[in-house]
Amino acid sequence: MKMKTGLLYVTLAGILSACATPNDDSGASRTLNVPLRPGQQNIGAVAQATLVARGEVTDVRIFLSGPLPLGVSRMPQLFTFIYPGSCASQGPQPAFELNSTVTSFAEIGGWRLIRTAAASLEALRSGNYSIVVRTSPQDRNIDIFCGDIH
Repeated sequence: MKMKTGLLYVTLAGILSACATPNDDSGASRTLNVPLRPGQQNIGAVAQATLVARGEVTDVRIFLSGPLPLGVSRMPQLFTFIYPGSCASQGPQPAFELNSTVTSFAEIGGWRLIRTAAASLEALRSGNYSIVVRTSPQDRNIDIFCGDIH
């Protein structure tokens, strides 16, 4: 039941984000929804990132729901990165670390993360990037979600 509720929240958030953000004059969408796949240690969890264009930067809004890996604190400190390459073949270092301001909100059924990437949405779309959500060093730096940015 909890997983169905979490999936409903993620789906609803995606629909609302897509409807609430108008297209710019060129007709290009100002938002991009990126489904995030769970890592090996949190199978059954669901997540989605919504990237929102804001000029030369991109707001990254993530909703996570479902089980966290065993041993991860219940009020987790989660870190977000954008890597060159896909989830299947990531570069060795992140292209963007989205952790200068770590804003996370516990919500019914999950957590909401709000970050900002120092790149335009168009640059992120046209590059070959993936977005990763990782636990903190004290929680073993586990990659708990990954999604390819297209």
